[in-house]
Amino acid sequence: AVGPRPWIYKYDDDLALGHKELVLGLSSDTKYEYYVNSTDWHGRKTTDDFGGQYYTIRTTSATTGGALILFVDDDDGALSEGGAGVPFEEDWFNNFNAFGWTYGVWEIKTLGSPSFDDLSQAPMIIWNSAEGYPQLGAADRAALSPYLDAATTPAGTVPMAWLAGQDIGWDMADPAGTDLDLAWYNTYLAADFWQDD
Repeated sequence: AVGPRPWIYKYDDDLALGHKELVLGLSSDTKYEYYVNSTDWHGRKTTDDFGGQYYTIRTTSATTGGALILFVDDDDGALSEGGAGVPFEEDWFNNFNAFGWTYGVWEIKTLGSPSFDDLSQAPMIIWNSAEGYPQLGAADRAALSPYLDAATTPAGTVPMAWLAGQDIGWDMADPAGTDLDLAWYNTYLAADFWQDD
């Protein structure tokens, strides 16, 4: 079946040979048909509907063979150091692809904090805060807590989460941190904070 409308998309008016668009409001495990409208810098318009057949995409869900990993990109657009100057997530994606692991991406800068339902779409969460602050804000913790407390994910696996960040301990446990929650830090990360380096 073709998915319901309307869905939400971002209009990209940058002139480029390739575009990547974020589409919101899609239902899981649903086939969608689409076409592409484009306008060049002279104002000439064209439509690509794949020869009248339309392009298709099928969304997945954790229970129907969806992504193994939900990658939460919470680094506020930070770039890696060492001269490469590429987004931190590119290193993660290269590794996922090398191992053949399927993944979805939740971009916090664009989508805001994920909900428990959003996190529950994949058996494993990898949350990359890098140097974004707060490292794990109150809304993030509110979604992570029930995910980590659940006996199983919708895919029937034990919930797994890998949290990576520059200052998670400092941010949540040091009096100078931006979003203190020592109880959550101790309970969910099974960690003790001694001092900032």
